[in-house]
Amino acid sequence: TNLVEHRLIECAFGDRTMQVEFTAGPDSVTVRETFDAEDTNSEEMQRTGWQAILDNFKKHVESKAR
Repeated sequence: TNLVEHRLIECAFGDRTMQVEFTAGPDSVTVRETFDAEDTNSEEMQRTGWQAILDNFKKHVESKAR
């Protein structure tokens, strides 16, 4: 739903939303993901799933940087 290059990704899926913010530091980039939780799975299970997505994204980005 919104994209700001090198800074922000926002999307909607159904009635839920998700934001990924990228903040540059001197030697790294901090990635913060915020999402609307759903009612079916526990918050911890959802957090683990979203973290796995971020971990895969990290691997992808690092493979392109070489």
